[in-house]
Amino acid sequence: MKIHETLQQLDSLLRSSQLEEAEAFLKTQTEQTAASGDWETEAVLRNEQMGFYRDCGNFPESLHAAQRARFLYESHHQTNSVSYATTLLNCANAYRASGSYDAAFAAFAAVQSLYQKHLPPDDIRIAGYWNNLALLYQEVQQWENACDCLRNALDLARSKQDCVKIAISCTNLAVSLLHLSQIEEAEALLLEADTILAGRTPSDFHYSAVLAGLGDVCYQKAEFEQGKIDFAVFTSASTVRGFAQAAKGLDFSLVRAVCIGKQTKQAADELGMQTWMSEKATMDSVLDKVKELCRKQF
Repeated sequence: MKIHETLQQLDSLLRSSQLEEAEAFLKTQTEQTAASGDWETEAVLRNEQMGFYRDCGNFPESLHAAQRARFLYESHHQTNSVSYATTLLNCANAYRASGSYDAAFAAFAAVQSLYQKHLPPDDIRIAGYWNNLALLYQEVQQWENACDCLRNALDLARSKQDCVKIAISCTNLAVSLLHLSQIEEAEALLLEADTILAGRTPSDFHYSAVLAGLGDVCYQKAEFEQGKIDFAVFTSASTVRGFAQAAKGLDFSLVRAVCIGKQTKQAADELGMQTWMSEKATMDSVLDKVKELCRKQF
């Protein structure tokens, strides 16, 4: 199977939330490619494994894939390239997610050096670098540094008129600004991101971060306590937990939560929220549920 066909099939499994099937498929394809000696295709698949296991919280497997990917480039003396820099960027994210912050910072430094050498300064991939480095700064609670990175990313995305990357940078910057209590600028950025991402088909997973950020804005403005918020929307259990972390001290029984899926609803129920669940696991279905509830309420 050619690599583009492999990635298409993997993407199809992930979009349909067939995680066990996706893991097995990716593992089989990677092992077969390794056995064939096609190191470049194996490196692509190891990068996919890094992201898959990181997102699933299986950090040992993510780190193993990172180690193998780096070994492939290093053993073939191909470390002076953009593709190796991209691999290092994925490794840095795996290190960050697993709490290996020193290794993550070192990998990001190597990425920056390679990008400066091989890419023009306005290449959109550099915006991805700044966004990902900012996530590391957020992880270690260096919010000012995170904002600096994200302003660089946002400027570059705007210069390229890349709407999705603009929305991602706006959202990430807003998260950092909220930690610095810069609520008005954060809210403006989140509303801009909402305008870009709302209603996209298929729904962009970054939209859940927009909604969580807007929830944090409402909390900081004390709008839940004042009864000004009709409904909060949660797209995953982790989004519920992130909101709870940001809104410490809030009486969660005041929150009327519309949730995607049983696990999301369960997480909200455990906090004592008033909960409803969309019929389907899509943003469109969530919005339909919100509209239905608003009609009944008003």
